[in-house]
Amino acid sequence: MADEQTLMIMAGNAVLGKFLKNIICTDNLDWRHQDNERPNPWTDVEQLDALEAVKKYLNNVSNIIIEWCPDSTDTDIKVLHYLRQKKWKGNLIVLGEKQGATNSKAFWKEAHLERPVNLNQHHKPFDFIKDQVYLAK
Repeated sequence: MADEQTLMIMAGNAVLGKFLKNIICTDNLDWRHQDNERPNPWTDVEQLDALEAVKKYLNNVSNIIIEWCPDSTDTDIKVLHYLRQKKWKGNLIVLGEKQGATNSKAFWKEAHLERPVNLNQHHKPFDFIKDQVYLAK
């Protein structure tokens, strides 16, 4: 539906978010001093932890996008557990490299993943990461 709201967590500089409609981009910005001294978002990014963003916006969104979750955190699995606990019926869309440079090992092991052709037909991996688009439950 055209009026569905989407929440993007761990949006970074929200490069993808800039090109999506009806989106709320959030990031805790804890990566600021790793490879980029100053965030330069392409669109508005609310500084908010991923799980807190999900709790805040869950009842107002039909889609949640996790984009390139660091493999050094367990936030992704916490979000997945929270959504399961709440029996959320929306779409959890994950952009990542399965068993690679993104997301926790626990997430890849526990998430029930589908790799829809329509979400991947125009997706091009960026940089050295061989990411794909998944629906997770």
